[in-house]
Amino acid sequence: MTVTTKKPLTTQTDSFASKLAELRDAKKEYLDKIKSFGKAALGERFQLFFNEHPEVRAIYWTQYTPYFNDGEACVFGVNEFEAVIPSKLAEGMALDGDEDMEVGDEECTRVGSWTLGKKFPAINNALNQLQKDCNELDDVMEDTFGDHVRIVASPKGFDVGEYEHD
Repeated sequence: MTVTTKKPLTTQTDSFASKLAELRDAKKEYLDKIKSFGKAALGERFQLFFNEHPEVRAIYWTQYTPYFNDGEACVFGVNEFEAVIPSKLAEGMALDGDEDMEVGDEECTRVGSWTLGKKFPAINNALNQLQKDCNELDDVMEDTFGDHVRIVASPKGFDVGEYEHD
């Protein structure tokens, strides 16, 4: 007759805790790789845009999960890309008034696609294609830059900051 003994519950719990810790470490390693690889890959794509359109000093956008969505599921999204161009190029455009920002020492203006397309259709088409490319990667954009953030991409890289919204 063979007698089997069960492991004590504390041993089973310790084993489970160890596996959870291993899983957390694997997830952290994965997210760290996605973040670094994502920034590098996206940086290359944005650099191509800036090389083609040097008059664009930066690209501004926000990304977040809405807090409330009229009863529908709240889903993370990347919002409209805005071209940041020297203010002198934006003269005469219909703007809301809260688009001014500095890039380096230069006064610039954020311009959305609809307004940009009227004066700079080639830049607008390229910006829309860049937006489309990034929209296909919502999960990578979130893992790379975070949630509830605003991003300013420039030829020097990405500046990420907190973004408050309704």
